[in-house]
Amino acid sequence: LTRGKRMDTSFLKKASKAGNRMGMPPEYRLSKFDHGLTIFGITTFITGAIITRNGRRELKKLGNASNVNWQNKPNKLVTRGIYQYSRHPIYLGVILMVIGAPLCLHTTLIPLYKRKSNNFMNKMYGLYFCQTAVAFGFFDRIEIPREEQVIRDTFGKRYKDYQSVTPKWIGFPKTYEDKRNICNAGASDTEDTDKKQRKRSLK
Repeated sequence: LTRGKRMDTSFLKKASKAGNRMGMPPEYRLSKFDHGLTIFGITTFITGAIITRNGRRELKKLGNASNVNWQNKPNKLVTRGIYQYSRHPIYLGVILMVIGAPLCLHTTLIPLYKRKSNNFMNKMYGLYFCQTAVAFGFFDRIEIPREEQVIRDTFGKRYKDYQSVTPKWIGFPKTYEDKRNICNAGASDTEDTDKKQRKRSLK
C-alpha cells in the first residue's frame, strides 16, 4: 500500500519508466523535459494551424484571397474575428507551425541525434532555429510591408486607422470603433469627401 501511494502516476513519469524498462542505454533515455518539449511542439503546431485556418476563413467570408498583391487586391477590409488581435494571423500561424513541427517529433528524433553525437543534435536544432528566423524575417521585413502597401493604397485612411490600433503579430487591440467594419474596396477618403461636397452644393 505504501509503495502504491508513493508511485507517481503522471504521464511523463510513466513514459520515462517505460523507456528504462525497454533496456535503453542511459544516454538515450528520455527525460520529462524531452516529453514536455514534444507536448509543447504539438500544442504550438495545432495552435498555429487553428489561427491560420481562422484567418483564411475570415478572408473567404468577404471574398478576399489569402495572397494580396497589386494584381490581386482585396475586395473588402477585414477587421473582425482573429483580425482584431493580429493584422496578419495567417503568417503568425505559419510561424507557430514552423516552430512546433520539429518539436512534435522530439521524442522520436532525439535518440537518433544522440547516436550521432551531441554536437550533431545541437546542429540540427540550430538549423531549425535558423529556418524559423529566416521565415520570420521574410514575413516581417518583405512580405508584410508589401501587402500593407497594397492595402493602404486600396482602403486609404480606414486601413491606417485599423493599423494604428491593431498589433502586427499578436496582442490586444486599442479602443477602435469602425462604423463601416466591412468596407468596399476602392472607396478612398478623397472620393468620400468629394461626394459629400457635391451633395452640399446640390442642396
